[in-house]
Amino acid sequence: MTFTDRILTEYDAIVGVLNARFVLYVALLLVLVWVARRALLSGTRVIWRLGWDRTRRLARLRSISDITLIAVLALLVLRKLVLAAPIITWLSLAVLLLAVAIALPNWVRDFAAGAALANRSRFREGDQVRLPSAVGSVRHIGLLRTAIRAGDGGTLSVPNREVLSQTIQVGREQQAAPVEILLPPEAAASPEAREMLLRLAHVSPFRRGGSRPTLTESDRGWVLAVQTWSTRDVDGARRALERQLLGNPGKENA
Repeated sequence: MTFTDRILTEYDAIVGVLNARFVLYVALLLVLVWVARRALLSGTRVIWRLGWDRTRRLARLRSISDITLIAVLALLVLRKLVLAAPIITWLSLAVLLLAVAIALPNWVRDFAAGAALANRSRFREGDQVRLPSAVGSVRHIGLLRTAIRAGDGGTLSVPNREVLSQTIQVGREQQAAPVEILLPPEAAASPEAREMLLRLAHVSPFRRGGSRPTLTESDRGWVLAVQTWSTRDVDGARRALERQLLGNPGKENA
């Protein structure tokens, strides 16, 4: 069989594969990947909220899982096409990758940078970082962009290539600012309620990475102390913490 005959044979085979069943198959895989990513994200944050992963080891695992799920999805889809038409599939994939590299070079760089960031042990979700373009805590390391929660509560989306090319500084103790929150009597009425507040403060995006919130009883009542990186707007960080912990944005400490 000549090369031309083989291409024609593979063309007929791949036309037979690209039917409604194949579209449904791909759609089902996309749904499963989306559900798995959401489950991993929600599960990780629940574990952090409960205080079971204080060193945030799951952050690196979850970042790597995004790339793994995408790779598995691509392999499952390519497997069917390669079995039906290997030459056409690999040629088409090479042309597609070349076109993406030429037309969308920043996307390629962002994806490569995202894979590199996912394997870094010193850049995880929850870490407090300082970059030339952003300061705050790492909220999510995506495939193309990294979300950083700023000190005012807003979220900055930074392309991964910029994160990787910049000097990343992990904050130190002297750069942190202490925030104290006087808790209402009803909020700290029981040991269980106080423990829950400590866990919520621990997973707060305003908490300095590596620090631990403390809860002490004073003459005024229970006081929650948190080391925050919002050194330029300590009052704003305190109000944001109050909203997160107490659901009362207007309350001011006495």
